[in-house]
Amino acid sequence: MNAARYADPAASRAPATISLPMEFLAFCELHRPRYLSYVLLHTGDEHQADHVVQKALGDLVIHWGQALASSNVAGYAWPLLKHHLACHTATTPVRPLLRTVPADVSDEMLLREGLQLDEEQIAETTGRLRVLPARRPQQRSASAIAASRAARCPDP
Repeated sequence: MNAARYADPAASRAPATISLPMEFLAFCELHRPRYLSYVLLHTGDEHQADHVVQKALGDLVIHWGQALASSNVAGYAWPLLKHHLACHTATTPVRPLLRTVPADVSDEMLLREGLQLDEEQIAETTGRLRVLPARRPQQRSASAIAASRAARCPDP
């Protein structure tokens, strides 16, 4: 018998290529570095942070049409990132220094103090139209100062 007759026809085909929308690629280029830095504050591990961000952006590309139809693409994407981060941290230990941050510390505070973003950059990252202004340094709580220091200092 002829072996070629029983060969898998799919094996001879070229692999499928996927074209991502240019707008999505531009969004990723702008937001991915900040997303990685934010998630890294929580995980303390670059590979884990990359995994969380990849999952969030994977969900975003699946729902890209809905994101574009929304009034704010970044506002659509931020909750996806937060969801995947919450799922990840539910099964993986959170970075020890971040555990000292009070539960009421907002994303804005972490982005401002941990990543050194200004109000415009925070709004751009989270999709929130209004970001609370930064407090003067003398008004910062001891826990906020500790969180800021912890975010800048990697675990030994």
